[in-house]
Amino acid sequence: MIAPIDKRILRDVAGHFATGVAVVTTRDDRCRYYGLTMNAITCLSLDPPLYLICVANTSNTLEPLCSSRIFAINILGQEQQKLAQWFAGKNPDKFVDVPFHFGRFDIPLLDGAVAMIECRLEALYPGGDHVIAVGAVAELHVHGGLPLVFHGGRYLIVPP
Repeated sequence: MIAPIDKRILRDVAGHFATGVAVVTTRDDRCRYYGLTMNAITCLSLDPPLYLICVANTSNTLEPLCSSRIFAINILGQEQQKLAQWFAGKNPDKFVDVPFHFGRFDIPLLDGAVAMIECRLEALYPGGDHVIAVGAVAELHVHGGLPLVFHGGRYLIVPP
């Protein structure tokens, strides 16, 4: 029999994998906007173009994402650490004083992001305490710059 895994140790081990930081945005059917900071993102396939995100079952953003079936991945630049922290919080109106513009699906794209990926929700899969959402890429925006990186429980600045 396999011994149970200690969640603190699992989080520590997972934290040794450096990741980029993104804010996923969406809207509900009444055009209220939602967003959350995450690093559980990956390019799943180039052909067809698919991205995968993992959203906590308890996230306020999950239901609007599932009902609207659209989302954007805003890959943050290294100067956007405060924005990452803001969207990681529980403020009900996360877009107050946040500069953004609208993308193809009328969902917020964050100004200053190094790249943005607009997706149509293709599939949902259970993933323990998260839902795995697969998005078909509909639009890409690349602005360039250095990405914000997360490692060991903190944000890092990567030299050019």
